Amino acid sequence: MIKERECWADILKGIGAILVAIGHLVLYDGVTKTYIYSFHMPLFFFISGYLYHHTKSFKTFCIRKAKSLLVPYFVFAFISIVVTYFLEGIYLSKREILANYFFVNGSFAFNSSLWFLIIMFFMLILFYFIKENVKIEKPILTLITIIILLIICIFFSTNQIKLYFGLEIVPHALLIFYIGYLYKLYKNKINKFINRVLHNNISFILQVIILLVISFYLSLLNGRVNMSTSIYNNYFLYLLVAIISIYVYVLISKKIELSKNKFSVRISNVLVRFSFLSLFMFCTQRLIFKVYYKIQDVIGIDLMSGENILITTFMILLTLLIYYLYDRIKYIIVRMVNYEKV
Repeated sequence: MIKERECWADILKGIGAILVAIGHLVLYDGVTKTYIYSFHMPLFFFISGYLYHHTKSFKTFCIRKAKSLLVPYFVFAFISIVVTYFLEGIYLSKREILANYFFVNGSFAFNSSLWFLIIMFFMLILFYFIKENVKIEKPILTLITIIILLIICIFFSTNQIKLYFGLEIVPHALLIFYIGYLYKLYKNKINKFINRVLHNNISFILQVIILLVISFYLSLLNGRVNMSTSIYNNYFLYLLVAIISIYVYVLISKKIELSKNKFSVRISNVLVRFSFLSLFMFCTQRLIFKVYYKIQDVIGIDLMSGENILITTFMILLTLLIYYLYDRIKYIIVRMVNYEKV
């Protein structure tokens, strides 16, 4: 199965992981955060749809997804509670802590980034059910099913109705996921067009620049969105920006994969490493930020407001460096352990 994995998808996930880190570190709702939030989470659901592999055994599917999504959630949720207790103190009741820990109300106060794992799990279970019960060879039926669920959840969001475990977010994620899945189904036809763009440098540069400008402008026009709290403002504008941005970064990722010069290869290798780190980054970013806040209180220098561009840039680079060094150290340790076994 590993040989089927395409490098550009890992590059794209690596870009997404870096954008998530930047989006989380920039605290104020300026143009950078507004733009990144307009598509960074849809990007991951799109990739998940493209990389989706189906299995006939529902039990096997659930166990596999529970191990890859629920286990990390509960482990890092527990770690987050402990870290928060020591760094900030906890002022919630035991009942509120348990409700947070089991994501009952669709949020986790101690590490808000963990929502992605729970929503991804429920979304995959829902997609499995739809795939097994709707004729998947007719994608229009699946799309209609998803849209009906989406309309119901938009109604809930419009009327301030929240479902347990954040389930009102699932159809929104599923729509983008299914677009990624459709791309995989029809990739031979779609890639004919994409390859023509990639092999014409002028066409590639023009498309990327024009679409980046359009998506950036439309994201500012729509205002800040947030999937985790079901804030989309104009939903069709949100969807348009997400799709355009995903297309642009797919183009960029494929171009990096095709380029064979040393610089492109190095960029590709770094982005692939961040791709493999993406889940760990999701789970630990907020914890690192809690440490930054503690340091900020001690030294009396504003590190986290994002108002100083130089300091914010330094903090972003520091955060990415921490993850990169973690990856290198882990790699060295694994090699040493394997060498000793030999």
